[in-house]
Amino acid sequence: MGRFSITENLSSPFEVSYQELVLLKNLVAKHKSTQVRAKQGAMLHASKIRGRGMDYVETRNYFPGDDVRLMDWRVTARTNKPHVKVFEVEKERPVLILLNMSPTMFFGSRICLKSVFAAQLASLLAWTAKAHGDRVGGMLTSMVKSTLLLPHAHNATLSKFLKMVSHATSYYQDKAWNDWLSVERHEYFLRALRKVTKTLKPGTLIIIINDWYEEESLIQSYLYELRSRHDLILYHVHDALERSISGHGVYPISNGQSIKLLNSKYHNNYCAENMQRWQTIANKISVPYYSCSSETDLSLLVRQSLLRSLCG
Repeated sequence: MGRFSITENLSSPFEVSYQELVLLKNLVAKHKSTQVRAKQGAMLHASKIRGRGMDYVETRNYFPGDDVRLMDWRVTARTNKPHVKVFEVEKERPVLILLNMSPTMFFGSRICLKSVFAAQLASLLAWTAKAHGDRVGGMLTSMVKSTLLLPHAHNATLSKFLKMVSHATSYYQDKAWNDWLSVERHEYFLRALRKVTKTLKPGTLIIIINDWYEEESLIQSYLYELRSRHDLILYHVHDALERSISGHGVYPISNGQSIKLLNSKYHNNYCAENMQRWQTIANKISVPYYSCSSETDLSLLVRQSLLRSLCG
């Protein structure tokens, strides 16, 4: 997987097409998982990744060193010779990418909107998991539409997810956005967390991509519950202006209809504290947390985050 520059592969800073997301497949490393679907004999090796089980293959004669916990007592009693059960490691695991396209994601000061970067990140993660041999699914949640695609080995599921993600980058044009400040926009993300909590089988790798402007007291309990049954990776998408506004002072900002004042010092402190809060929450529940922006090298980010988790 080589270095990936958004500026070289993006036709628009505001939306991303399905074809552009498909092309990200070319950035995935050619080699697949080093995990082999090999017989483990009678030795029951614990899987490094939660959810990958052991499937029964056969019963064979006992050899010195075999785990006695795997004795096949029925065959042993019938033949009067010790026998053990043989298992093999389950190769595929379910991976679900949860992308939150909240109104705050449709902001950007450099290169592209956060929503476009998040779409590219979600797609590259999906292609990487697919190349690794895992079942991939996705959930997109927003004020416009929320859809869940359960992890599946078929390419059709991945294709549907990419089309869904591409379409979501144009949601800022939807009429549902006319009065988004007056609604409980956090509730849409909460509903998504409730749905995956009730729906997904234990052992799923859940990847959440968000800008994390929700109140942590509303979200934290769901993350704890998901962490108890699944593996999690959290990606915090931000913009350069959300990290820091250079210089100190008060600046006028406008949405085209009204003008308000922004205190740069207060803004910088708020954004820094928000990222620190989510980093602290991730640390408490032992979940990988990655902060990224449109200036981040996506290929390097995926190698250091997803591939590290997949390969154990």
